[in-house]
Amino acid sequence: MIRIALILIFTSRVSFAGVSVNGNPGSLQSVATVWAGSQTNWPDALWIYKVAPQNFAEPVVSNLMAVGSFTDKNRTKAPSYLSDVDRKTIYFGNDSKYLALCPTIGYVEYHDEGADARMGDPVIGVPDENAVISLGLKYLRMAGIDQSQLAVRPETGSLALHGEKRDRSYVDKNSGQRIEAIDSRGVFFLRRIDNINFTGMGIQGGAYIRFGNNSNVVDFKISWRNLIPHELRSCPTPQQIAEWIRSGRAALMPGSGAIPNNVSRFMISRATLFYDGRPGDESMDFASPYALVDIAAEGEHGTNNITFKVPMTIATDAQRLIK
Repeated sequence: MIRIALILIFTSRVSFAGVSVNGNPGSLQSVATVWAGSQTNWPDALWIYKVAPQNFAEPVVSNLMAVGSFTDKNRTKAPSYLSDVDRKTIYFGNDSKYLALCPTIGYVEYHDEGADARMGDPVIGVPDENAVISLGLKYLRMAGIDQSQLAVRPETGSLALHGEKRDRSYVDKNSGQRIEAIDSRGVFFLRRIDNINFTGMGIQGGAYIRFGNNSNVVDFKISWRNLIPHELRSCPTPQQIAEWIRSGRAALMPGSGAIPNNVSRFMISRATLFYDGRPGDESMDFASPYALVDIAAEGEHGTNNITFKVPMTIATDAQRLIK
């Protein structure tokens, strides 16, 4: 039996549709709203970034080819799931071992089936948690990643990481004992820009790397789009965000809870800023900032914890740009 233990911390992409209570879009207008959380370091303006083709420098391509011992002779036609998104995809290998570089969308994908211990095969030299991080950083350097753009935890300054562990459980034929063995370990690195993290845990902006037998790479996926400053827009104030929530200009996040009937007060505990992203193998035109606003919504029968997604930029009527 193969098991995967994975720390999942992610947000969903949702549209900014109006929120209604009991079918009445205006029923939130009179709700008292109190900011209990900190409003320090609130940004005045943030950039909207345009996605441009990524330049994979020759040394980077050479480094990545060396991971899988690929040469120019191994170059072949890219599968349709990549070529349909990026016609300029550079592809080496076959279904069991391959390297794909997609310059238009800034995406790299590598897989080596042979580095993963199969059922019945011995598990040898899987790196521990600390070694996985060191190895992951090593491969990011090889890929030319600017590590100053890796997200950190604000309270400690250490890297904001998410770990993955895959293990197996089986009964030894000789002893009859149940054996637990770790097949592989992986790590997710999250990207940030302007000190704001991308959404998700690395797949929509960052990297995922998994190691198997003898610390060999089984998988890595790097989503590192080339972001060009496009428009510097002013940010809504906390008071404007509260008004947007009441007026339906914010989206209630799926699965966050329901607005209680006869809601009387919104107690805002926290607003966390992100840059929106998409999975690395999908096309994307712009990266825009937003906030997840955590609220205790007080109703007649109790309090529900809910979260709204709110845009963090304001478009001006004239030029839609701060000069």
